[in-house]
Amino acid sequence: MGVVFINTNQLSLVVGNPLVDKGVLKGFNTFEGKNSLKIGEEGLVHNAVINLIAPQINSLGKISTSQDLNIITGQNKISADGQLLDTKKSAVGLLDSYYLGSMQAGRIRLLSTDKGSGVNLQGEMAAGGGINIESKGKLKLEGARLKGGDLELKGDTILSQGSLGEVSFKDEKSERYIMSGNSTRKERKLQSVAHTRLEGKNITLNAKKDNKIMATDIYGDNINLTGENLKLEGQQYNQHTEDNEEQWKFLWKDSKTNTYDKFRQDGNHIQASDNIKLTATDEDI
Repeated sequence: MGVVFINTNQLSLVVGNPLVDKGVLKGFNTFEGKNSLKIGEEGLVHNAVINLIAPQINSLGKISTSQDLNIITGQNKISADGQLLDTKKSAVGLLDSYYLGSMQAGRIRLLSTDKGSGVNLQGEMAAGGGINIESKGKLKLEGARLKGGDLELKGDTILSQGSLGEVSFKDEKSERYIMSGNSTRKERKLQSVAHTRLEGKNITLNAKKDNKIMATDIYGDNINLTGENLKLEGQQYNQHTEDNEEQWKFLWKDSKTNTYDKFRQDGNHIQASDNIKLTATDEDI
């Protein structure tokens, strides 16, 4: 079962050291931390503010609160009220953080301060008060679904794409006689793309460098996509077919294989009730 906390005003899960002055908790220090915070498939539920602070975070389960959800990764000093006091560049580079499970909160704030690591979002996030995500390194959304008030996503680079899935079918038949026989094999590998979906009021995806949007659906009042290089492209997927037929008689044998690949592209759907702004600061879109 998951972790449930009741009758506590604020929950902080920290991989690091407390900053204490005269017996009073002033904040947290993750400068020397190398370990990660892991949220298992059972998830984490709380009825007030949740703070997750660690050099790296891997989340598989549902994180839920009716209040704020604050997530900070990297090597940092953070005040007790969640303000970033100082940050340290990792000498060896930290591993990426992965958020595969869902998050539900009044408001979600996610900050990754390490330029050498990234943030990977593959689950669902919902927050009526808005979602703010900032990565000093790369920010990747893959089949993610974000819904809330204002959505503000920032990264050194941003890649938003669909999640590629595949199903396989195989059918084999054979007939054997005393001195002859034949066999057929049909194999299908069908790929599909589950789009990333962003839904809110004012939606911003702002990349310092490359901002690449593929197989992403964006619905909002005002939509702002910015990057040094801004690319709106389709995401490729494949329908693969392979047919094999063999026949033999005495010492004679014949085998034929036909392979077919049908490549397709899934594009983006961007819809705003007011304005859409696309900005490439270094080259044409």
